[in-house]
Amino acid sequence: MEPEHLPHLLAAIETGWTLGKQAKPLFAQKWEEVWDRPLVQLRQELHLVPAAPKASEGIRFSPPSGTATELNIRKAAIADIPFLARIQYEASLPPLNHCFWEDMLQGTGTGSLQFIEAMLRAEASNWGNVADYWVLEAQGKPVAAAAGYTPKLEDYCPLRLAGLDQIAQDLNWSKAVATTFRDRYLHLWQGNLQPSFLIPVADWIIENVAVLPEARGRGLAKVLLRALLEEGRSRQHSHAGIMVVNGNDVAYHTYQALGFKPYQTFHAQYFLDLFHLEFPGVTKLGLRLNETAESLAAVKSDPTSGT
Repeated sequence: MEPEHLPHLLAAIETGWTLGKQAKPLFAQKWEEVWDRPLVQLRQELHLVPAAPKASEGIRFSPPSGTATELNIRKAAIADIPFLARIQYEASLPPLNHCFWEDMLQGTGTGSLQFIEAMLRAEASNWGNVADYWVLEAQGKPVAAAAGYTPKLEDYCPLRLAGLDQIAQDLNWSKAVATTFRDRYLHLWQGNLQPSFLIPVADWIIENVAVLPEARGRGLAKVLLRALLEEGRSRQHSHAGIMVVNGNDVAYHTYQALGFKPYQTFHAQYFLDLFHLEFPGVTKLGLRLNETAESLAAVKSDPTSGT
């Protein structure tokens, strides 16, 4: 009854068909012996991980009502790194209008955007590398992006320290500068790379959602988030998780409108007591992916609310 959705339906059928052809037989598996195995690992062993689309492939979307802009969502490519660095930077600003990397980089002679680009080139971001990003284009120009990924269980913090040497080399840092940065970074987390407030409880994490300032107010974040939720479902993930800094009300209401529900809040006092840091805190939200279709249907009549 909605022929404009036929291309997306056919793409979903193709994904299922491809998974069926590549997967190992499931009936012969001794499931009772693998209850304690990580689901991500089992999917990989059984060849149940969908292949990522080529960077040139995209998904066409009808624009939100009230606009005439043609929208396209595609996987990010290496050439997008400068744009993705700006997205990460923009995502880090609300509600304090301050990027935390600026504090880490004092005295290094390196700006936040320059550092984020180097981090992406080194694939050293725990919160989304190039292959994890989806880019939304309006009239052929990238205006928004967000990352969707399976969380790494050994390190929840933003930087994968094993990639710091490559970053330092890329930025022409001396050994002393790199050591100072490492010490400052570890001090921020009190030496704990698995802080409680960052523990992932969903198997599909959405991170660094941002729309360029000149493109905000048109409902583009919702369009992008819907695509990421569909991607999570296509990978057979059960839940999606997202986090927002307390006080970023625009993002919070956008996530709620898409069906995310808050389940845990870490208030300012938590960060003051544990990290001796003045910070408004964070709220974690979750969504059951098998309920996403119903959640999205509820907001189809109001696609332009939020940013």
